[in-house]
Amino acid sequence: MLPRISFVAGILLASLSLVGCGSPTAKLIGKWKVDGGGGGAQEAAGLLKMVNLEIEFAADGKWTVSASMLGQSKTESGTWRFVKADGQTLILAAKLGQNPEREVRVEFTDHEHFSMVPPNNAGPAIEGMKLDFVREK
Repeated sequence: MLPRISFVAGILLASLSLVGCGSPTAKLIGKWKVDGGGGGAQEAAGLLKMVNLEIEFAADGKWTVSASMLGQSKTESGTWRFVKADGQTLILAAKLGQNPEREVRVEFTDHEHFSMVPPNNAGPAIEGMKLDFVREK
């Protein structure tokens, strides 16, 4: 009887670890695409509508940012780590390319949408601009 209970307990623990045990970052994992123009200056919002911006967060702490505009594209990879949660906002420490690690705040509106202000080294066109993202299906 004891081996059977141990086997069932092992399966239960393994299935819980696959679900993420309620990890606050579990809903962040996946591909995201910029949704609309976001907030900020009108010129920057207009420019952002012409840019295809995608982010992918991996469970292993890596992330990739891809942008394309007018036939040109650029992709950069880096690392991210969870710092803490503040309500529906995840506070991450993220590094992209050769840039230093920066704080990034990701605020979820639901499981399919979040907003974030890119780090101050993201470029003058979107610096300080709140970007809305939708999960890519």
